[in-house]
Amino acid sequence: MLFASQAVLRYIELRSAGLPPETFRSERDGLAQHFKFKTDTALYFAEGYVESENIARMKRWSAKVIGTVASVIAKHVGAL
Repeated sequence: MLFASQAVLRYIELRSAGLPPETFRSERDGLAQHFKFKTDTALYFAEGYVESENIARMKRWSAKVIGTVASVIAKHVGAL
């Protein structure tokens, strides 16, 4: 299974080069689901990919917070 898992990851990396991480993850999950359907065997992906999802979520959240804080500061500085 490890060989098939690595082959799927390499294929997705080549296909989704330059695209957002969400595209990579959706392709990976879709191919893993298809592989499971065809072979009744699950692919193995390292935990690092789960961490990258959490990091991406945290980056989106922090960008929203920083944007909100910056707009509030700009309103207060502009009001002075």
